[in-house]
Amino acid sequence: ETQDTIAYWGDFSQPKIVWGNLCLHAQYAMVKDDAIVCAPSPFITTDDWFLLGMLNSKAADWYVHQVGVTRSGGYMEYKPVFVEQIPIPQDVSDATRREIAELAQRAQEQAQRGMPTMNEEQRINALVYGLFKLDDAEQAAIQRSLG
Repeated sequence: ETQDTIAYWGDFSQPKIVWGNLCLHAQYAMVKDDAIVCAPSPFITTDDWFLLGMLNSKAADWYVHQVGVTRSGGYMEYKPVFVEQIPIPQDVSDATRREIAELAQRAQEQAQRGMPTMNEEQRINALVYGLFKLDDAEQAAIQRSLG
């Protein structure tokens, strides 16, 4: 029945970036198969690891905290209406785009194996801060505001 009524049904079988609707912080993940998440979980049909790295960065998370809605317990609503407002730089060198993509992919693979991802996350954040030309004070303010 659902297949007949949802115009974007085919998107479920495509590679996609998924995330939870209500989280304490950014938790985007790449799904490369036709898995369907059984909870309120928006998604973007793409296999762009660079975009995944950008979305999981502290800068993007800070942005959602500025435009989004906070619920009890400090949980944020990561609704598409807020996520789609995140500014994603378009003028990014191929080398930087590739590095962020590789770091995002490695971080997800390590997280799936229960391994720490702090080094990858820190490097992604440094690269993203550079893309937005944020100075040390601005970076520190973002880190403080996210806890």
